Amino acid sequence: MGRRHLLFRYFNKCFCFRSTIMDTKMISTSTTKSSDHMTVTQASSRKEIISPATVVEVKDISNSVKMMSLRIENEDFSFKAGQWVDTFIPGLDTVGGFSMCSSPGLLQTQRILMLAIKFAKHPPAFWVHTKCKSGDTLLLRAGGDFYLDPQAGEENPSDVLLIAGGVGINPLYSMIQHLADLNQSPDGPYRANVLMLYSARTYPELIFKDHLEQLSDSHANITTQFYVSRETLVHGAVKVGRISHADVEKAVQGLRAERLKVYLCGPSPMVHDMEDYCLNCGVSKNQIFYERWW
Repeated sequence: MGRRHLLFRYFNKCFCFRSTIMDTKMISTSTTKSSDHMTVTQASSRKEIISPATVVEVKDISNSVKMMSLRIENEDFSFKAGQWVDTFIPGLDTVGGFSMCSSPGLLQTQRILMLAIKFAKHPPAFWVHTKCKSGDTLLLRAGGDFYLDPQAGEENPSDVLLIAGGVGINPLYSMIQHLADLNQSPDGPYRANVLMLYSARTYPELIFKDHLEQLSDSHANITTQFYVSRETLVHGAVKVGRISHADVEKAVQGLRAERLKVYLCGPSPMVHDMEDYCLNCGVSKNQIFYERWW
């Protein structure tokens, strides 16, 4: 059965109780029309479940990024830290693709999923920045093969190095929160070290800095380092400049090379450079995972 028929069947079966959310014509045509997200991710894994979601809040977290909090209606909807959602918005033919920036644990405990979306003229992002409001409804489907999914209580888990650039922080922020959640699990903490290197152009664009510092202060196995590439004024422990080969080398040397996983997300040139740095520092290619869309 084709994707279009599956979407029609799922919509007719599960969403008829909320007739105002979106009509079947919109969801069927939006999946067959070519768009950046759908084209780039056409070979990616996707969940079968498509859930209605209600906007709880949308707010500015920087001059160019809005945070959208969504209540997920279908209790069977789930995702892994690092994945994204296909976003079906009423009235738009273009399907959005946004990485979750919240942890799977927040969804499990509160049915809340959060997206941090940078301003763009691309229709889904433009809608979030210009029209989205509390009470709006849309449809979401989780997918993606870039994720971190350790289990609580693992005897010998991998050390984790997370390297983020700009809004590439979103999936990695989900990952580091998930690892922090595992530290609080009754099945035992995450028994390995976690280091994040997070770079943005300016200090205000380090959108999750405060919470990341709280995580680092609260968890002995989590460390964060921040960078700004277009400012000369240093704010606290924030380093001026791009993440360098020396920074990556120091990070790798502080972790267990034989038990290391590296996750990269950011603009393509940065991801390419970070991968090269890691390889030059002795990290194997099969230990490096990345996502770059732009």
